[in-house]
Amino acid sequence: MNARKALLGLYGLLVLASLLISSCANESRDSSQGSGTGTGTDTGTGTGGDASIAIVASGGWFEAAWVEWNALSGASGYAAYWKEAAAADSAYAAVDSALIRSTRLDLPGLKGDRAYDIKIVPIVDGAESGAQASVVSASTSSFDRSGFAFLPSSPNGSTTGGYAADGTVAAGTTILYVNDANKDSLQLAVTKGSTTATYTGLANIMKARESAKSAAPLIVRFLGTVNPPTGNAYANGLLDIKANSNVTFEGIGTKARLYGWGVNIRAAANIEVRNLAFYMFPDDSVSIQVDNRNVWVHNNDFLIGADGGGDNALGDGSCDIKANSSYVTVSYNDFQGTGKSSLCGLDESVEFFVSYHHNWFNTSHSRHPRVRTGTIHVYDNYFLGSTTYGVGAAMASSVFVQNNYFENCVRPMIIASQGHDMKNLSPGTGDAESILSGEAGGTIKAEGNYMDSNSAAWFDASVDTGNAAVGGAVYNGFDLSFAVNSYPCSLDSAADAKAKVLAYAGRLGGGTLSGIDEPSSGGSTDSPETTDPTDTTGGLAEGEWASLDIGTAAGGTSVIDGVATLTGSGKFESTAQSFRYYYTAISGDFTLTARLESFTGASSNQGWAGLLMAPSLEGTLNGSALLYAAAVMRGDSSYYYGHRLTTGGASAKGILAAPAGSQSSGLYLKLRRSGNVCYESYSWDGNVWGAESSSSFDSLPSTIFAGCLVSGAKTAASAVFKAIQIAK
Repeated sequence: MNARKALLGLYGLLVLASLLISSCANESRDSSQGSGTGTGTDTGTGTGGDASIAIVASGGWFEAAWVEWNALSGASGYAAYWKEAAAADSAYAAVDSALIRSTRLDLPGLKGDRAYDIKIVPIVDGAESGAQASVVSASTSSFDRSGFAFLPSSPNGSTTGGYAADGTVAAGTTILYVNDANKDSLQLAVTKGSTTATYTGLANIMKARESAKSAAPLIVRFLGTVNPPTGNAYANGLLDIKANSNVTFEGIGTKARLYGWGVNIRAAANIEVRNLAFYMFPDDSVSIQVDNRNVWVHNNDFLIGADGGGDNALGDGSCDIKANSSYVTVSYNDFQGTGKSSLCGLDESVEFFVSYHHNWFNTSHSRHPRVRTGTIHVYDNYFLGSTTYGVGAAMASSVFVQNNYFENCVRPMIIASQGHDMKNLSPGTGDAESILSGEAGGTIKAEGNYMDSNSAAWFDASVDTGNAAVGGAVYNGFDLSFAVNSYPCSLDSAADAKAKVLAYAGRLGGGTLSGIDEPSSGGSTDSPETTDPTDTTGGLAEGEWASLDIGTAAGGTSVIDGVATLTGSGKFESTAQSFRYYYTAISGDFTLTARLESFTGASSNQGWAGLLMAPSLEGTLNGSALLYAAAVMRGDSSYYYGHRLTTGGASAKGILAAPAGSQSSGLYLKLRRSGNVCYESYSWDGNVWGAESSSSFDSLPSTIFAGCLVSGAKTAASAVFKAIQIAK
């Protein structure tokens, strides 16, 4: 069972039963994200006549619901209708056809904390067949509208994008449905002054709205994977949302993804970005820069960007805020192995306000956030395995770091030019290394945070509310006026925050990796979706594939048209291995082969790329618990087997026997299981193999896990695998 999914359901019940959430302003908030089901996993019960539609599953999310059903014989398509459960049947309203893809429906724009009835009607012989319709009920929750984006005294008073404050579509809003097939051909009429003209393509539509300085409410809904749009508003991997107001960019369902591009928010107001995955973006994924007011970025998956070399090997900024942008909330996002998660301030000379809450900084590297100048509230986030630093304060900033959960993090908080900002990567070495570029210091007030022993080793007394050692900045005490200013903040304890983040951060479905492991090419309709997201903890069904960081690899996975690209750091040959793993469950004897097309970026022979099998993936945050057998290429271009065969035993390695012939490009690796023995070998052409080495376990379960790995030692290495095949 998916551990995150189980926690999500359990935590939702606990919240409904007993969780009391305190407010920073000492007030309760009806819109707490902990209320309602919010799981997106509960099974619905459908009703209907003979040979009616069979509902498979349904659920409520935050101001949205979804339904899946079995295809009905004879049906050419489906219509759908919705109403509040307590309303009469005459209140049923039609669902937009674009929201019905194959045998799944997603319905955003509902009020939170409500029960709804959703009716699915088959279309048979060109007409709706009401006798075969089925009705299912689903209950919604409300988004947590907290932080500076919702400060009553802010320029817009709140941030809703194209929606109303209750989660419904705002009056007069235009909705665009965008998929990869229509992104450059869809049309919209835009009015500038007294002139209205029709524009074609998403980029040209946004450019026309920019020219018109349009405040007309707009919701852009993305279906499936959408590759970069073309048009004169698109440059440097960013699509401008510029000089616009009242705009929402959102994904529909569990698989909405912007592949190879991001959004650039400039001189805009009341902008919302939600339920999207950003992947392989060439510059930033969400860039909030130049005079923006009231921006809300929430419930997104930020994945790795395109390799820009150097410190941009995992992409540049995931969610950057700069150039006099203020009243921003970044909440409930999943930053999965990102390099530079969030720059907050660049060269500002005036005050600005940003809140970060309930985000999962998930084996991400740095900038969580990196702050200059601003007044920033960082609360109720879960920091897991941060590899460089967590929160960084520079240039006279004032940062209130409150009730966060830090686990296995390097430098959980640093101030520029003092303390651990001036120390090398191991506590106590004393080597000078200014992570924050030798800038003048900011200030941090830390309160209510939890740190495990690994994180606490990096925490020093330089983090306080006193003067910065360089520059003399003094913390401004903004948190002491929260109640006076009616600052909206539903505060959890650090432990409750971790549980809530694991349950709710990221896209619908719990921030699943299923949106990565699908082709990047889109179509005119979204592909059918599964209600059981890929299980990244090892409990997946045979034939499914998942990705996981063993140890603290801070890695990423891309699988496009059968080609798997893995990135990850960490040392493999050390006692506690760290590596990125892309794997599946396999029962019985098998042979796994793959072509290692390339392996780049490893800083030493402790970087490995190849194939690995393991009897269990439990307890693998620390790789020393892992039993395994592997066939790999090392960072020194040699070919090895490796294994740990007994719990608590030592790891071992040896050189693989060379095959006949010579290498022209790439190589093939093979793992073969026979009973309790695993055999390892490699080949230049996939036909002639070197003599097999063997690794004999005391016992192996019937079903084990096998797949591809990469580790880069001190740097993030990349490995490309092709022709991954399993023979049984």
